[in-house]
Amino acid sequence: MSEAFLHYLWRLRLPGIPNPTTTDGRVVQILHIGHWNQNEGPDFLNARLRIGPLEWAGNVEIHVRSSQWQAHGHDNHPAYRNVILHVVYEDDAPLAPHLAVATIELRHQLPSHFYQRYQQLQSSTKWVPCASSLNHIVEPLRTSWLQRVVVERLEARLQPIKESLQLNRNDWQETFYQMLAGALGAPVNTEPMRQLAQRVPLKMLARHLGQPVQIEAMLFGTAGLLPRRSSDEYTSLLQQEFKHLQKKYGLPSLPPASWRFFRLRPAAFPTLRIAQLASLFQQQPALWSLVLDATTVMQLKELLKTSVAGYWQMHYRFGTISAPCAKTLGDETLNLLLINCIIPMLFLYGKTHGNEAWCQRALSFLEQLPAENNTIVRRWRQLGITPHSAADSQALMYLKHSYCDQRRCLFCAWGSFIIQGK
Repeated sequence: MSEAFLHYLWRLRLPGIPNPTTTDGRVVQILHIGHWNQNEGPDFLNARLRIGPLEWAGNVEIHVRSSQWQAHGHDNHPAYRNVILHVVYEDDAPLAPHLAVATIELRHQLPSHFYQRYQQLQSSTKWVPCASSLNHIVEPLRTSWLQRVVVERLEARLQPIKESLQLNRNDWQETFYQMLAGALGAPVNTEPMRQLAQRVPLKMLARHLGQPVQIEAMLFGTAGLLPRRSSDEYTSLLQQEFKHLQKKYGLPSLPPASWRFFRLRPAAFPTLRIAQLASLFQQQPALWSLVLDATTVMQLKELLKTSVAGYWQMHYRFGTISAPCAKTLGDETLNLLLINCIIPMLFLYGKTHGNEAWCQRALSFLEQLPAENNTIVRRWRQLGITPHSAADSQALMYLKHSYCDQRRCLFCAWGSFIIQGK
């Protein structure tokens, strides 16, 4: 038996035990389990219980064996003076009567198969611990758990945006520009793209609206991607412009080695992504404000559609000519920009401003997008879990990484369902 499993049982109000009884025969009714305390002190604070005929308010301590109370030095610790219930698996050393702490011993009250199933999940070597039991999980539990996990997934992705907002003094336009630049660089050039946007801020680009050569010169020069020797007239022009602008603004260049081209499709080369970023913000300098006004996925995609002009219609990188084309952002890329940048930012905007409508709109956008098709999602499909939208695929990826891989079955609604054998 593990203490983590006992914590799980208490959080669920001792499932499988309809009338938990103390060692002296009193029935316990759990009115409120208390607040789970993961710091020093009792495990659950400010619980409310009815023990026999009396209602109690206080703390709950949980151990595998009651002898651990004394072994852990709780006897004389002031933090444990307000404990009203001791929940243990085995009462091997009853507490002294003067402590006035009721004890529930679970060894003979808990259905034996609960812990056996938990151990099976923990020792499983399958891709996900519950792979052989997933077909037993019923609706609406499948759907409701994914809906909860996708919110958790969004909340987990907010920290980098919050940090960027803080650095930008709560400037949402600037933060959006930096986060969108990072999303354009995914999967391997996210960080250098974000650093580039920090070194050439949106306010600086705004001073050169209508001057695309200067904007590209600042971006490519600061990225460290301008060749030392020009192979064509346009590259020479960018070099000249950047020499002037670098002196004017004190622009520090990134090391060229920061960028990755290897194993990327030409459409994802950082040179083309930078050209698309420059084009996008020349067309829509106040893009974040327009994003806030959008109410459908199609409107968002229209805002993000951009095509490069001139030199980049015939190049993916400097000095190498390609077949001429508009080189617009494809639908798959647009979907990823929405998933990785716009939707998390809208979700945070709603939470920051206390407006649930923005949060719901972000979730609605995820539900409108098609499910992603990657290795993790395909493995879930093989197990019979079919995502119907990007909300589902995002939830499934997060579930795999943050629950299944960590063996957090006790915190998973599907795992709990399997453990209890409902």
